[in-house]
Amino acid sequence: MMSADPLSPQPPIALHRPDISPADLAALRPLLDSGMLVQGPTVAAFETAIARVAGRGHAVAVSNGTSALELTLAALGVEVGAEVLVPALTWPSPAHAVCLRGAMPRFVEVHPTRWNSEAADFARARTRETRAAIIIPQFGNPVDVGAIQAALPGVTLLIDGACVLGSSLHNAPATASPTRPERDIPVTLSFHPRKVLTTGEGGMILTDDAAFAQTVRTLRNHGLGADGTFLRPGGNSRLTELGAALGLQQLPRLEGVLAQRRAQRAYYAEHLPAGTLQEAIEGALPNAQSVGMVLRDSRARDTLLTRARAEGVGIGHLSYCLPLLPSLAAFGNPADVPEAARIASCGLTLPCHTGLTPQDQDRVIALVNQALAA
Repeated sequence: MMSADPLSPQPPIALHRPDISPADLAALRPLLDSGMLVQGPTVAAFETAIARVAGRGHAVAVSNGTSALELTLAALGVEVGAEVLVPALTWPSPAHAVCLRGAMPRFVEVHPTRWNSEAADFARARTRETRAAIIIPQFGNPVDVGAIQAALPGVTLLIDGACVLGSSLHNAPATASPTRPERDIPVTLSFHPRKVLTTGEGGMILTDDAAFAQTVRTLRNHGLGADGTFLRPGGNSRLTELGAALGLQQLPRLEGVLAQRRAQRAYYAEHLPAGTLQEAIEGALPNAQSVGMVLRDSRARDTLLTRARAEGVGIGHLSYCLPLLPSLAAFGNPADVPEAARIASCGLTLPCHTGLTPQDQDRVIALVNQALAA
């Protein structure tokens, strides 16, 4: 067998690749043949399975994670003009969902090494106008929901858990309710292709409140109630049977996927400078949905990203500081959330997925360390 040409370009390394097998694809054929493609028995089975894994009483499947946020805010009764606390470092969906309700996002600073808004951050951001708060376990890194609840008495809470499926805190699913909840705290999930489990696009709303679950079921399907009556105006946020089938196929492999991703993160941590990767609170076991790191300054970050693109290595931007986005600039000042601004400007995310080989990781690590030494 001929040896590889040492001058030939190395194959590209993807930032992420969904864990979809031939068996997953084969599971779609019976559904296509059946003609039942939307909100049938496969969606119901997927809801039951996710509720069990997440440690919740009810799960309501929807078309994507953003729809899950929008429907949850509506079902919680977040009204026009209400102030909603939102972590300043995240994808814009939660703040956009607040705006689409006619409510007002108020941005919350994040912890400098854990990158989550925590109890003290929420308490400092609260005003007399605060009516609700969105908790985000950033990149699947669990946050102490009970402490936040204690810091925000009387405030309606929801968890944007888009990335958190499979993470745990004190040996319990990070999606489960706090030990002594003041009231039910719903969790939204995303099954976007970059998540640890994907349905292509898709989302889920988790709750222990049966009435709340029925409300979001009505909202996801044109306001149609269980008795066949259109009870209120509603849109179409239904998950397809095909998406649910993909999710059901992947669930038995989830623990293996998580173990592989966590091993990859541990390997990065072993071979990259200490203090650059995201840290976790005591008792947390993150799912390694994303492996992020923060460099010393934005110039170093941008130089590394440029070099990575040139070499076909899928290193990407980490996240966004929301008040720096044109769509949200009117609601806050980045000077009020300097840690979120710093992390967004200096952060990047490293390849982490089941298709990543040890050789791929070594290439990524060498590229990062070369850039840091420059």
